[in-house]
Amino acid sequence: MERAMKIRKKIAKLCLLLLAAGICLLAAAGIVLGVEGYALYKNGVEESPVAEKLREAQEDEDFVPFEKLLSGM
Repeated sequence: MERAMKIRKKIAKLCLLLLAAGICLLAAAGIVLGVEGYALYKNGVEESPVAEKLREAQEDEDFVPFEKLLSGM
């Protein structure tokens, strides 16, 4: 009986350790992807600024202003 309790405690500790390691890996992956995504965004904005992209979108013949979207409701 006592031996079974020791085994359960070891299994519980192992599960907690694996859970903690998994959370750390997910956090590290999130940080890496976040930093890479920000660098990609920064390079994209340097190549063509957001204001330029907005102007291009507004000049498109299929562009519908936000105000017109609301008036249709």
